[in-house]
Amino acid sequence: LSPKRQVDILLFCIVGACTYGFNTLDLNFDQIGIDDILQSSSSYLSVDTFGLIRIICGSVIWLTCLHILVDPTGLTIQVLDTSTSSGKGKKKGSSTVQKTSGRKFFKLHLVGIERFTPFTLWCWSLQGWYFGITTIVFVLSKYDPSLLHHWSMPYIARSLWVMYEISFAMAYLVTLSVTFALIPQAKKNDLPYDNFFKPLPLLMHNANVLFMAIELGLNSLQFSASHLLFCTIFGITYVLFAWYWYTIKGMFYYFFIDYHQPYALAFHVALISVMITFFSLGNTLSYAIKSYATES
Repeated sequence: LSPKRQVDILLFCIVGACTYGFNTLDLNFDQIGIDDILQSSSSYLSVDTFGLIRIICGSVIWLTCLHILVDPTGLTIQVLDTSTSSGKGKKKGSSTVQKTSGRKFFKLHLVGIERFTPFTLWCWSLQGWYFGITTIVFVLSKYDPSLLHHWSMPYIARSLWVMYEISFAMAYLVTLSVTFALIPQAKKNDLPYDNFFKPLPLLMHNANVLFMAIELGLNSLQFSASHLLFCTIFGITYVLFAWYWYTIKGMFYYFFIDYHQPYALAFHVALISVMITFFSLGNTLSYAIKSYATES
């Protein structure tokens, strides 16, 4: 089997398992309410102070995203050209650069909404939506509490719970991948890696973990093991998007989701394993922190 066919089978099996899980597992949604979203696990932290912390985190993310969206200079990146062997990439808006080593690379300029195509921006934006919606709920609780009894609030609470769990696991996955995979790979292939050390990338690759660590330590939400299904589907959705992006630009941002690689299956298994590890870490820590808060 070709590397892509191996990955196809893997993802098909995972999606099938997730579909089965959604229909058979208890997602524990009856255990969450809008009050659980607003309250902090710390007895020393008021609802107002907790809401302010979330507003600060969300403001940083939303201002960053707004700057990225309207920035006319955009961002230029270089990645390995994997389409030359298959001939399937359309390479719109990109150019191929020949290096002295004989290997070819894509030079791609991203502006506006295209800046949100890397996985880092997907996860950063998800955190922005999480903090943004929690801020709206907080404001409603202060100025129009009756709206908290609207029929939609239980569904909003459940959605925020899942968004938080996904954001935690993916924040650590992104930072680990950048630090121990993407930067070393760029150095190895003589690619410029200064983009990783510019202010905005540094912010997104470090503040993402900081914000989620703060949220984990302060909120009253506990992970649910069954919600790993949502985290998995989020990751697979990006992989499928990356395949679609390849048909347009003829390139992958990340070598470990490039199905042309001979070890593509191993890379995907490793990614899934790391994601499960960080989700499990969040699960363990959330129970430990909330149990300690309850006892004290």
